[in-house]
Amino acid sequence: MQRFKIAFIFMAAMIILAKLCFINSDSKKFRYLPTEALYDGKAYTGLTIAFHNEQCRPRKLQFFYKGRQEFKEFQWFFNFRLRQITNYRNGLREGPTSIWFDDGSIQAYRNYVADKAHGEYYGWHRNGVLSDFHYFENGKQIVYRGFISDGKPYYNYVYRGEEMLGVKGGEFCKVKIN
Repeated sequence: MQRFKIAFIFMAAMIILAKLCFINSDSKKFRYLPTEALYDGKAYTGLTIAFHNEQCRPRKLQFFYKGRQEFKEFQWFFNFRLRQITNYRNGLREGPTSIWFDDGSIQAYRNYVADKAHGEYYGWHRNGVLSDFHYFENGKQIVYRGFISDGKPYYNYVYRGEEMLGVKGGEFCKVKIN
């Protein structure tokens, strides 16, 4: 509940600020390319905000510096609940990303280094039970464990080179990855 209050206060402040000095990211003058953000053909520095169905319900808030996404990106559901927070540095995902379901419960936690998955990644079912666990090193998946909604393990893989070794649905398998 505390996270929701903080997010709501932050969102309200951003809407007020945005009415004064923002670029609507749905504007025809704003272009978001894979490597940079442009406004009127120039590298953009500032705040962008996108709305749900052109209503005063924010969908996404982004910060840019010299055309590159920086700081944090905030996303919200239509019901004003926080959907996702992603950290950026120099236009690349850097650090933790948290994702929530529309009821406010946690859905996933990921970590990135230079826009590549790195470290532990967790996912949860809506009932709060762990759905999956991954471990990445510099974008390459090393471990994957998946669980059904009652918590019972379903997948358990370890990657060795190009081979995936482990258990799928209770059966041992050795599969060559393409």
